[in-house]
Amino acid sequence: MVLALMNLVCGGACLLVAAGGLTARLVFLVAPAGMYGPFGWGTFLLIGAGCLFLGLFSLTAGIGLWKLRNRSRQMQISLFVLLSAFEFFAMLGAVMHLALWLAIFRLLVLGGEVWILIYLFKPSVKEAFGIASGRTGESSPYDS
Repeated sequence: MVLALMNLVCGGACLLVAAGGLTARLVFLVAPAGMYGPFGWGTFLLIGAGCLFLGLFSLTAGIGLWKLRNRSRQMQISLFVLLSAFEFFAMLGAVMHLALWLAIFRLLVLGGEVWILIYLFKPSVKEAFGIASGRTGESSPYDS
């Protein structure tokens, strides 16, 4: 339930950022030429498109987790595996640059991601999403 709510909130926030990024061209039309800064409107367009994808992914996963759909559980597992790999390499980069506080922060984030992965693989969670636990002779309370 908490993971579903987090996905719904993240999806909504990403869609708001995507709306800002995708409408950045309108800002550049009315802004004076000296106010563009180092970024062009194409950069904001790319950020908006990425946030649109992430927002739709998060909303889809959040609604599916709310309804206990196994495909959403699998989407979350694949997302957290990718995020864990990213955090691991980001932590190594922080260690290589001797940024100890950043390495500790990355380690904490990686620990949270691994904890969520372990939770998603628990037998009781699998049963809630309608996956057989592999135990013989027992029926799941979710069988119909």
